[in-house]
Amino acid sequence: IERIPLDDNKTMDIFQRCQTDDIFLFSSNEMKRNLQDFHPTSLDDLVILNCLYRPGSMDDIEEVIKQKKSKNSIEYIIPCMEPVLNNTYGIIVYQEQIMMLSRLIAGFSRSESALLRMGIGMFKKEILPALRDQFIRGGTKNGYKKTALEKLWNEIESKGRYVFNKSHSVCYT
Repeated sequence: IERIPLDDNKTMDIFQRCQTDDIFLFSSNEMKRNLQDFHPTSLDDLVILNCLYRPGSMDDIEEVIKQKKSKNSIEYIIPCMEPVLNNTYGIIVYQEQIMMLSRLIAGFSRSESALLRMGIGMFKKEILPALRDQFIRGGTKNGYKKTALEKLWNEIESKGRYVFNKSHSVCYT
């Protein structure tokens, strides 16, 4: 099993041709349409698609497909987001990305970013106002515009309710 390549062209061809009737989580007609449109070229692509194929995050599938096919560069709310989101075509897909963005942009500690992940993911709305204030304050202190920070916070908060962590997504895929 250690020698199975993660970038096998024949395997990707099976997914690109939607020959996935017997592949768990990739056999539905809707998922096949997504595979056809997304044209996965790597295990990472399959993980992204699988992760987004659930209630709440399905709306992002269309955007990921558009971004992958686009010849234009991805526009980030805050330019320093690129290293965190470039592997997912500029879209927040995983919990770890939310945690990394909160540390990178707003100076959250690891425990604070974990609290953010839990607050959003477990619908602990009572802790979110304080975390939002901390995020905006920290980001402003780091030189980012308040309007951009508010836009990013709103995106994090709305997407955070439905994102998985990457290790679960990889295992399921």
